[in-house]
Amino acid sequence: MKPLHLLATAAATLPMSSVASEVVVPAPLHNSNDENIYGVPTGAAGGHRHHKRARQMEHPVGSAGPSGLYNPNPTPDPVRSPYHIIIDGGSTGSRLHIFEFIYNTTKSEVECVRRGSAKAMTPLSAFARAPSHYGTDSLNATEVADHMLSLFEYAAEIIPERYHALTPVKYQASAGMRLVDESEQVSVYDALYDGLVESERFVFRSKKRGDVATLDGVSEGLYGAVAVNYLKGVVGADLKVKATPQAAAVSGDGSGSGK
Repeated sequence: MKPLHLLATAAATLPMSSVASEVVVPAPLHNSNDENIYGVPTGAAGGHRHHKRARQMEHPVGSAGPSGLYNPNPTPDPVRSPYHIIIDGGSTGSRLHIFEFIYNTTKSEVECVRRGSAKAMTPLSAFARAPSHYGTDSLNATEVADHMLSLFEYAAEIIPERYHALTPVKYQASAGMRLVDESEQVSVYDALYDGLVESERFVFRSKKRGDVATLDGVSEGLYGAVAVNYLKGVVGADLKVKATPQAAAVSGDGSGSGK
């Protein structure tokens, strides 16, 4: 997994509160010319919009700071998206998180900022068949994917359209799906993937079947450690250890030697 994927996945493992309310899509970031950071005029359509089906988990973390602080260096025809979508498939539902990697010109470094989160209240494991039905009836791909389409519609409102086809999407299941037979896990993931790519409502066309999988406990622990160290300023978005007081403190003393 590439460093940016790893960091975004790691950040998604942090505990977050669930608030039973509509998702509020944050207003685009503005500069002095009333454009967002991608140079797109906001016009009268700016401001908050509400998504009716998904439920808000928590307000996005991080902010743009002073006007012009972040410089994503947009190009007329982008070949990569600064956004990543990570879905945490838990035992009570699937939580979608949107991360943006932005360049902080003051610090001269890339930062990972969460732009929004939403939750589908049905766990993916609910679509797994009983052992007695393995191989006897096929899963309905449309039905499996439908419960998550509103999450992706919410993400499409936050991520600029020019990046929709380029934005990576990863679904990492834990808890409930770990209890499902491995062959049935594959069937459920196949159905989810097929249902998404067959739907006109799903616009993130760079998603691959390999992006849907079960996250093992060891990797989940690793991601949690990476997320904490990033938030504490010990590692950067490139996952390299920073030469900072915070990094030295983790080693046990001011020298960073750990002795």
